Amino acid sequence: MNHLAHFHLAGECEHLVLGALLGDYVKGPLTGALPQALERGIRLHRRVDAFTDGHERLRALRVHFGPGERRLAGVVIDLFFDFLLTRHWERFHAPALREFSTRVCLILERHAATLPPAAARQARRIVEHDLLCRYGEVEVLEGTLERLGEVLRQPRAMRSAIAVAWSRMREFEESFLAFYPQLVEIAGAPEFRGGGPVIFPPWGRRPLFWGRPSGGPGPKKAAVGAPNPLFSGAPRPPPEPRSSGGPSKFTGCERAPLSAAG
Repeated sequence: MNHLAHFHLAGECEHLVLGALLGDYVKGPLTGALPQALERGIRLHRRVDAFTDGHERLRALRVHFGPGERRLAGVVIDLFFDFLLTRHWERFHAPALREFSTRVCLILERHAATLPPAAARQARRIVEHDLLCRYGEVEVLEGTLERLGEVLRQPRAMRSAIAVAWSRMREFEESFLAFYPQLVEIAGAPEFRGGGPVIFPPWGRRPLFWGRPSGGPGPKKAAVGAPNPLFSGAPRPPPEPRSSGGPSKFTGCERAPLSAAG
């Protein structure tokens, strides 16, 4: 799954949100070097990806991609599922997507200095370009995939894979609506919820296990209303007033008030 789905399944629990991001960057066994609650978030990310990769609905969708596109099918499906999640947001989450995005971005910004370099760069990109809200825009969806195609040196195959996905959008949507509630159930399991607060290093202090020196600024914040340098379209709107903390939609998880220090 892609970023929006992973963050949504984190249920606005702070440690699970960070684990949802770090799951793409922390490899190997989890041995307790990280805070226990943060490792729970990474385990949730891994569980979601493993369940997704082996699901019969996803295997059925991959069949539609030709031999030259098959290697790209997974990332195309992931991004299209984020697109569909934005279109069906109200089915799965009560607060509006804009409010949810603001909360997640505040978490990422607050802990940016504690992230490993690659994760910090991705967090900065998510925040600066308002991606969680914009994955529902066709030009952002296609622009993101085309950029990945260039990185993978398969631009023609990526354009072909995107065309396949659009041609099968009905099957994609039916599969998403049948499959995603199962992920919500997995994410609500007790093994990922509850527990005490996570103690993060203070802002500007990077933990030694990331292999980075201490000190230094966090990611630079884009000015509100600045144009998106990656995609055409409207300027980023200012965030809505943030809500105070409280129970998330997933039972057994209390999120810290977003105005509190990390």
